[in-house]
Amino acid sequence: MSEVIRVVCASFLAIALLACAKTPGVAAAEGSLIHYRFDQVDGERVPNASGAQYSGRIEGNARITRLPDAGGATVLSLDGTNGCIQIEGSEALHLGEDGFAIAATVRFKESGSVEGAPETHDMIVMKPGEYLFGRTRRSLYFNIHDGNDWVAGITGGDCQPNTWIHAAVLVERIYEPPQGRVGYFIRLYQNGEQVAAREVLHCTSATTDDQVNIGKGFGGPWFHKGEIAHLSLYNRALASTELNALLRAEKLAKVRFKHVAASDARYPALLAKAREAVMAQPDARRRPLARLLAAVEQANIHVESQAALLPYLETVRRVATSGQDPMRQFAAAHREFTFLDNERLSMALFAPRRGRIVLCSLYDLRAEREVLGEQRALWALHYETAAGGQPHEIDSTADSLAMKLTVHPSRKAARLEWTHAGSAEHPIQFTVRSELALQGPRLALNFSLDNRSPRIAVRQARFPIIRLRRLEEGTDRLLVPRMSGVVHENPVQTYFKYEGPYPSGAAHMQFFAYYDDRGGVYVACEDGKARSKDLRALGDDNDCDLSYLWHVGCQGAGGNDFATNGVAAVELFEGDWFDAAQIYKRFTRTAEWWPASRSREDIPAWYREMTVWFLGNANTQAAADALIAMREELGLPIGLHWYNWNTEAFDDDYPHYTPREGFAETTARLRAKGVYVKPYINARLWETRDRGDEDFEYTSVALPATVKDRQGKPVTETYAKRTFSPMCPTTEVWQQRVHAVCTQLAQAGVAGIYLDQIAAARPRPCFDPTHPHAAGSGEAWIEQGYWPMLTAIRRDLKQKYPELIFNSEDAAEPYMHVLDGYLPWRFLDIGHVPAYQSIYAGRIQMTSRSYSDTAYDALFPKAAEQMLYGEQVGWFPISLVNSNPVFKLFVKKLAHTRRAFLPYFNEGDMLKPAAFASEMPTVTADWGFYGPRVITTPAVLHSAWRLGNNIAVVFANTSCDSITAQVAPNAAAWGLDAKPVRVTQFAEGKDPEVAEWQPGQPLRLTVPGYSMAAWLFVAGGNDAGNQAHASAATELFRALKRFEDEAGLTPEKMRAERAAQDPWSVPDAPVRTATEWIPASEAPKLVRARKSPDGSFVGWISASSAVCFGAIDFGADAGGKPAIECEVAVPPHVTNARIRFMEAVDGRGVPLATARLPKTGGYDQYTTVRLPLATGVAGRKNIVVIFEGRGSGLCNVRRWRLVREP
Repeated sequence: MSEVIRVVCASFLAIALLACAKTPGVAAAEGSLIHYRFDQVDGERVPNASGAQYSGRIEGNARITRLPDAGGATVLSLDGTNGCIQIEGSEALHLGEDGFAIAATVRFKESGSVEGAPETHDMIVMKPGEYLFGRTRRSLYFNIHDGNDWVAGITGGDCQPNTWIHAAVLVERIYEPPQGRVGYFIRLYQNGEQVAAREVLHCTSATTDDQVNIGKGFGGPWFHKGEIAHLSLYNRALASTELNALLRAEKLAKVRFKHVAASDARYPALLAKAREAVMAQPDARRRPLARLLAAVEQANIHVESQAALLPYLETVRRVATSGQDPMRQFAAAHREFTFLDNERLSMALFAPRRGRIVLCSLYDLRAEREVLGEQRALWALHYETAAGGQPHEIDSTADSLAMKLTVHPSRKAARLEWTHAGSAEHPIQFTVRSELALQGPRLALNFSLDNRSPRIAVRQARFPIIRLRRLEEGTDRLLVPRMSGVVHENPVQTYFKYEGPYPSGAAHMQFFAYYDDRGGVYVACEDGKARSKDLRALGDDNDCDLSYLWHVGCQGAGGNDFATNGVAAVELFEGDWFDAAQIYKRFTRTAEWWPASRSREDIPAWYREMTVWFLGNANTQAAADALIAMREELGLPIGLHWYNWNTEAFDDDYPHYTPREGFAETTARLRAKGVYVKPYINARLWETRDRGDEDFEYTSVALPATVKDRQGKPVTETYAKRTFSPMCPTTEVWQQRVHAVCTQLAQAGVAGIYLDQIAAARPRPCFDPTHPHAAGSGEAWIEQGYWPMLTAIRRDLKQKYPELIFNSEDAAEPYMHVLDGYLPWRFLDIGHVPAYQSIYAGRIQMTSRSYSDTAYDALFPKAAEQMLYGEQVGWFPISLVNSNPVFKLFVKKLAHTRRAFLPYFNEGDMLKPAAFASEMPTVTADWGFYGPRVITTPAVLHSAWRLGNNIAVVFANTSCDSITAQVAPNAAAWGLDAKPVRVTQFAEGKDPEVAEWQPGQPLRLTVPGYSMAAWLFVAGGNDAGNQAHASAATELFRALKRFEDEAGLTPEKMRAERAAQDPWSVPDAPVRTATEWIPASEAPKLVRARKSPDGSFVGWISASSAVCFGAIDFGADAGGKPAIECEVAVPPHVTNARIRFMEAVDGRGVPLATARLPKTGGYDQYTTVRLPLATGVAGRKNIVVIFEGRGSGLCNVRRWRLVREP
């Protein structure tokens, strides 16, 4: 992290529970502040081996026990009722401005899931009111308190009961006040593996006078039940090498630590000499020598001592100047190395000892750099020795494996074979095979397992495991397949972690792209059958670790074989996320979900041509009339995603749906007026109490068809405090029920049916032996479940209702050919890019973005992206559009622009974006969605599309100011010839301009505020279709200007509306005195909030609301403790909401005070919330009150004032 100050001061507390059993010579790690040895207890005191201070006082039922089942280790035993240790003298030790580390070898006795139950929670360490580290449910849990609330919660891992685990949390302080970055970076580790990571900003730990306790926490259900082995306290966050040293000393938990070769003083000197000899050679000779040297350096992690590498380095140095073929000479001298290569990629396999072979190096011959990191295991198996028993793991580095390598005569392919005959630690007998092939810039791999143990079941296989070294040319970035694709900068040094179950919203696709300014590496499982798997990416030391966990089915007790479908690919590429996405697109054309028809003639024309969707209902005459009026105003058909069309409450009584009275008649009326309705149903869940609080059909009908866990119990999920079971899609019960509900709606005349969760929620492995699939199989969810289910429903109903469409949540790729559309409402992540759209736009219709809690300035880029990326615009309530006239005009422009360019969006292909040759202004705004998401985008957004020889570039200015820029069309990526190319330029209210463009030259672009522009190019000599596209664009841009004139919205009016919606634009109002009560209803400006009719409060508040008071005089700094008192009323349904007092400075907000919104019992029951202010707050402040929380109606605000305590 550039210039991040990570401060670690000895005056602040850091606790680490050191994981090491009682063994001679084990001492406190260097620098520890406290170190307890439980075999050195003196009565009720645990002495601190690191110093005279901070002894531990044993309280309650805590006792010291020697455990025969833990090698006779002496441990702290806690009974979960009142036993703990208090650290004496720790009252003055605070987290404050410091980073710290906590690590523990612990054993939890229980595992529960009921909130507040003793079996659900265990505490390891806590300083009340400052921080805590423990277990909640099956996960490790850490949190920090900021004086108002617990604000840094992070969970991860899988804490099995009665199993020793090594748990660690590393917390680094982030302190960059000028950039507004003050907080912590937190990482959780279990048994040496990072299981969670989180950056928490705007956060500083509170300080209290409480003692640090071990095993107590909040008391009650948080008392620890189990054992703790050792305790150490550090005054700094541990480096990864230090954590690795702790793991190497671990004796109780089964941990993973990194092997490190013993150093040899001769190694660095000889390495330098070898490198000097290589670099002195001419290019043609240097390249093969460089890959040899890279392979030798990579072998460092696979040998016991660096001394073993000295002969290899000496050979490299010697052959560098021999004048002979260096590869041949090296291979003849050192048969431990095997090289496969082609003109683009070189791969090295290394045998550090007999029977052991590892993937050692992947060398990019064009970029002349190593891309493989500290590659260790290539695969791992998770198996059970008894049904439902504890899982065991063995990977390709196990010493008990025998290996065999067979190289193809071409030396471009090889076969690796690992055989396990069984051992005391791993009784399973198996053979794993993987075929490797170099194909240009690509390494292709596969995996197969022959399990010869009839009573042992393999449940999961992790393959491939690829560690890429940090790329350092400029900024390194990682694209993960969440939603539309999300790019994370500097993922390695920020210890980024991503996990996504595929297929789901968290993993719409199956590829990663790790790259820097020079290019990078594409990693994918190209599985055209979409079998269930979990994708993982994490920054670990100096590597980017990428892997895939496959779910393995088993019929019977064991002996199950397995083979991955398709290939795993590791491919070098030049460019960025877009170029990697096109590699994946090449694969998807062969996948089973790729639509048979490019134009998707199986999708009704009305749906392919739809432009705008609204969210809400038509349950009243007024609501239906508003929809019809909106359709008339926009001048195009619109869609309604109809929630609450049935009498049951939302998220209640699934899968039973009773239409409201008049539903079919309203549907017909709307359809006749050009409004197409799509009601909601859930196609995945059955509620356990499916008629109010009654078990109506759950036990009698649903239970046998629910997804079962390994113990045979139904899996459940909770939504809105109600419990549901995911249904197994292979079962006839569920297939018939979803078919029946869809038939019911089709008969009511709906245009479409929304099938919630199918393409969004994670596939659940099902272990019910009575279902028509292998237990735990990755094939069940898609191939044997939803594919045949949706195929049958769609086929049967479209025969009778050919205009009917089916739509599902998010956009997981493999449902594409059995649906008509997706609802990607969560394409909103910070760092999101249109990787998904660059592959699939037009192959499936995409119909939504979430507009809840969206700041005014974010509305425009969010909607513009939809149109530009080939999506249908909207999914907003009519009230949002009607209350913002400028945005309403913008939506109308977007809708008609989409309509005019539909041939490109539906039948063309997205091209790589152009570059701006001049500086482009940006728009920074909160896109909302379950908390703040502040996203910065170019003010003018654009996309490029190719249809035959025609190329369209469409622009949308998402700001209120006219912008002129120089744009550099991407001639090579767009397939434009080197000779001059004809380009037609379109702008609102102007005649088209035709010009000759010379590739390599920028084009001037001017786009007025909230307006559109477009360019049309013809690639090659054939301009078939260009005239038709040009005519459509000409008519469009004439109409767009006419829309603006009809709306009467001049640039001045547009700027005025924006200013009214901008909370940081200071209203002109008299100065008020802060020490007097200031009524909220007297605020001169409200943003997405309203005064009550009687003027007594401001309400209708959401996370996008702001109450702007203008200039407030805080007076002189009179000392004491300043605070704001604010009277609020908060209803019972609101949780984890906050109120923030901000100062508007130069168009942005500066935090002054924050507090949690406490539940008061209702909107008419007020309490006074106290918000502490920093000392020194004085003078005039332009005060803005903003809010955080989910949904609307967060609170009512009555009044506030400043108080100062002595």
